[in-house]
Formats: sequence, C-alpha cells, structure tokens
Amino acid sequence: MNKDDRGVLLLWVAVLLLFGGAIVYGVVLATAVALKIAAAVISAAALLMGAIVNHSLAMLKEQELERQRQMQQNYVALVGKIGIYLRETKATADELDSIHLLSWIYGTPQVIMATQEFMASRTSTLLRKLLVAMRKDVGLPEPPPEITVENVFGAVEPRGALNKD
Repeated sequence: MNKDDRGVLLLWVAVLLLFGGAIVYGVVLATAVALKIAAAVISAAALLMGAIVNHSLAMLKEQELERQRQMQQNYVALVGKIGIYLRETKATADELDSIHLLSWIYGTPQVIMATQEFMASRTSTLLRKLLVAMRKDVGLPEPPPEITVENVFGAVEPRGALNKD
C-alpha cells in the first residue's frame, strides 16, 4: 500500500468515525428525549387515572351518604309512628305498617328482622332491640341498659299498646 492509498484509507476511517460518532450521539440524545417524553406520558396517564379513581370514590361516598340520609329519615318516621302507636294502638297501626315497608328498602337485615319480631309480638324488649338495631345502623353505639323504652317514650297509657314481656 502506497502513501496515497493510506491517506485515502485514513480519510475514510476518519469520515466513518465522524459519522458513527454522530449517529451514536444522535441516538443518545434521542433516547434521552424519548425517555423524557415517556415520563411525561406516564405522568399524565397516572394523573388521569388518579382523577378517575378519586371521582369514583367521591361518587360512592355520595351514594352512601344519601343512603344513610334516607335510612335516618325512615328511622325518624318509624320511631315517630311507634311513639304514636304506643299511645293509640288502633289509630296508627296502618301507618306503622307502611313505615315498616320503608325499612325493607333502607334498613339492614338486622333492622328488618328486629322490625318483624316487634311487629309480631310488640313487647318492650323487642322494641328496645329494634331501636338498638336502628342506632347501630346509623353508626351510634348501643345505649346503656338503664335506658329503657319507658324512659324514651314515657309511660304508655293505657297499657295495651305494648304486650307484656
């Protein structure tokens, strides 16, 4: 190989190294940019998913609060009818039965069972069991045993609205 051929060969090697270096440099830069773009896309997707989950949880909480509000309204009406019923058995038995139907919609199985038991026997013990089930249903603790149904509704006169235990 003569000097001219070596010179041409060295020139080609230098050109190839320059182009190869440029390609490697371009790939490295493109990879860094691609990583930044991928990170931005992943972040945006995570934010979107977070917003969807947050909205779903808020909707579920809102539905639960509405159900709880409906349940509380039903229980207020039911307790009001029970109080009237204890004083005037014949006058409000139909109203008590209609309010009891709402318990089937909004009440838990414990309240439904306690209501059925009370409707069948109508004793102060079963009334207390019903009231305790309602309290638990709306998130309140069971009252102490010294708080009786008579303390809540007063003495029932004439004594006939509640059967003897």
